[in-house]
Amino acid sequence: MMARTAQIHLILAIKSANCVADIGMLNASCHSTNRLFLTNQAFRNRCQKSLWPVTEGVNVTTVINPQQFTYSRGYAWALGLLTGIAVPVTYMGNLALAIAFGFAAILAAVAMANPSARQQAMALAKTRVGTAALLTLLWWVGITITSIDPISSIQVVSRMTVYIMAFIWVIVALAERPQARHIAESSIMIGSAVLGTLAVIAVIVEPALLHVFKPLHEGPIMRENMFKSLQSVLALSVPVLLYLAWQRRGIWIGVVSIALICDIALFAGITGQTAESAVGGLIGVGLVLVLLLIARALSRRGRVMLIIATLGLCVAVGISVFRVLPHPPTKEQDVLSPPLPIIDFHRQVIWGFVYQKAQDAPITGYGINTINKTEGASEMVPGLQSAEYIPGHPHNWILEIWSETGIVGLVLFCGTQLLLVIAVARKALRGHASAWITCAVMASFWTSSLANFSIWASWWQVSFLCVLALPVSQLLADRYRKP
Repeated sequence: MMARTAQIHLILAIKSANCVADIGMLNASCHSTNRLFLTNQAFRNRCQKSLWPVTEGVNVTTVINPQQFTYSRGYAWALGLLTGIAVPVTYMGNLALAIAFGFAAILAAVAMANPSARQQAMALAKTRVGTAALLTLLWWVGITITSIDPISSIQVVSRMTVYIMAFIWVIVALAERPQARHIAESSIMIGSAVLGTLAVIAVIVEPALLHVFKPLHEGPIMRENMFKSLQSVLALSVPVLLYLAWQRRGIWIGVVSIALICDIALFAGITGQTAESAVGGLIGVGLVLVLLLIARALSRRGRVMLIIATLGLCVAVGISVFRVLPHPPTKEQDVLSPPLPIIDFHRQVIWGFVYQKAQDAPITGYGINTINKTEGASEMVPGLQSAEYIPGHPHNWILEIWSETGIVGLVLFCGTQLLLVIAVARKALRGHASAWITCAVMASFWTSSLANFSIWASWWQVSFLCVLALPVSQLLADRYRKP
């Protein structure tokens, strides 16, 4: 009897050893074919061949390799879809944008488990632009000590740091995965066309459909209040959509045409409000592209002179505008004769108030996201109904950064942006089409930010980064493919 029992144990041990060996072969096979999972079914099939039946109730642990996971088809679809629809779903509100970008960033963070991804991220951080950005960030952190609201300043600096890290993760993940990048590009085109068409129909034909874009809103929705901030986001995406249509051709030209027709309808004011800032952003795109075309025909010395002349012109225009702005306290009769004919009087008063405040705290400013908390900011402007000197923010990124981070902060920030533009422009002049689109997106953002939203607004920053991620990831991929 004991001999019989020993024989049974020996047979089971041999079968177990065979199955373990088969599992090792499966793992090796998965690595060689870049497959991700050792599934329960594969485990059962192998064990059945080894004459070791597995009880149906037994659950076999799935073996997951994070590096293989980030190169799977499912990962590419998830990352590409979330990145691509982030901008179109802004039709549904800023929360939808945050959700899409947030999950895309989480997926991209998983890709940092790959050594190549970490190397690319570190390489970006060690560039001149990365060093300048770090110095700017350190200055921002340092001046929180002198901020009139340190908590608010720290919150803004902290979340901007997170956004920049997330952006780097996303562009590196997309750069290493052509399939994910392709899906992201398709998603932004299809999403823009579908949601844009639905929005135009809702505004013109059936207002009840507006509830689709605000599902949690109770009561009637006024179309005048719809898509106001979205218009500027759409202006950011126009260069990308045009580039993708030109690159893909075929049916994609029709898809992008539908999206652009819807964009133009919203820009023109079918909701009752025209999009001046969005139009201004597109004008900025045109100017930057003209400068690039001029630079392409110049020598290196000529390009340096072009940069100096452009910067000098911008500074001269800025100084001339600041000098004629109405400074507080304003009078009621000033409303009838604003100094600048193309900007509304209230915005000019805001700029004049902030310009004066910036001169009162020239070195460190008042602290990030605090200018609306300074003395006199909440007072009403004479001659205007319910209009404060600063109703939240300055509506101009130069004045906002200057007044809140001081002249040092403004110089560091502008220097960082200049280094970034020069680096990308060099790529554009060497024939990288994605670099041209990157310059166009940046031009649209910074030009429209001269007269609209707060530069610290989360949704505005994330929108910019989501649009920018597509051409930048392509540019990053080309960096390792072309000399």
